[in-house]
Amino acid sequence: MSKKTVALLLGCFSLGAVAGYAVLEPRLGAILAVRSNKTDVYTETEVEMGTFPLPPILVPVSSTGPERQLRLELAIAGLPESMKEIESRSSFFTDVVSQYVRSVEVSQIDDPGEIAELRAQLLRRLQTVSSPELVREIYLTKFMIG
Repeated sequence: MSKKTVALLLGCFSLGAVAGYAVLEPRLGAILAVRSNKTDVYTETEVEMGTFPLPPILVPVSSTGPERQLRLELAIAGLPESMKEIESRSSFFTDVVSQYVRSVEVSQIDDPGEIAELRAQLLRRLQTVSSPELVREIYLTKFMIG
């Protein structure tokens, strides 16, 4: 291999490592959490979460071809005592998700690598309009373009 090829490969690996760290860094504590012993007792960093499913969201997506729709279903995770508040805000959360998804380009939605970014953006927006303590995580339960 030439020196240029080796340098290019090292640069790509370094860039990938930096990008991976940037994506995972906020969650490293939870990922690296170790159980206190070999029984099913969790460490203090692990908390039981409840989930609340939002109603299905159908969004027309813009494209130059035939009309397409995105069907998105997601669940919001939070502390069990927060489920009533999440349920009371579900219409608001659905509206925030619909507005954001409408602004996303079809090329972004079609790219499987962009799903993680879409999910991160949705989580950030829901936490911004409520609070990070209320909306701890979101789970995409269905994601279909047709």
